[in-house]
Amino acid sequence: RPTSMVALAASCPDPQPLSDFLQSLREVRQVVHLDECRVDGAPLLEFLAKAFRWDLVKVVLEEMEHEESLCTLGSFKALACSEAFICPPQEVTDLLNGHLLTEKAVGSRARTLKEYFERQLQGEIASEAMIPFGFRLEDGVLIDSSDKCRVLDRVSCLQGAGP
Repeated sequence: RPTSMVALAASCPDPQPLSDFLQSLREVRQVVHLDECRVDGAPLLEFLAKAFRWDLVKVVLEEMEHEESLCTLGSFKALACSEAFICPPQEVTDLLNGHLLTEKAVGSRARTLKEYFERQLQGEIASEAMIPFGFRLEDGVLIDSSDKCRVLDRVSCLQGAGP
């Protein structure tokens, strides 16, 4: 049973409603966390792959190629290694490989500022592509889209602090 509007659009037999819905979300600058879009308890893309709805998987992966797309996915590598992605069509494989190369080159976008800073503490080199949606970097300061929140883009660990 679909648990989100994205999942509901993906339940249509035709891929066009999902494509149109993702495009409209992009136009209104709405972030879509695909890992949170679940159908029968499974993440949307895994559910679609298991159901052999490669046409819909392709729609989502193509949407994520748009520079202004606000669709996020925790990890393309995890998706590619999923049981659901055994023997996808070549078009889907090519799209996924493109996303994997990009993820490897620039890293995946952090979903939250907490994740953004935790990854830096773990040694990941921060890039502009890692900044969570809704924030921009200006002169070493992360600024939210409303210009009400400003966070210094510096991570540090105090001596003796830690788990």
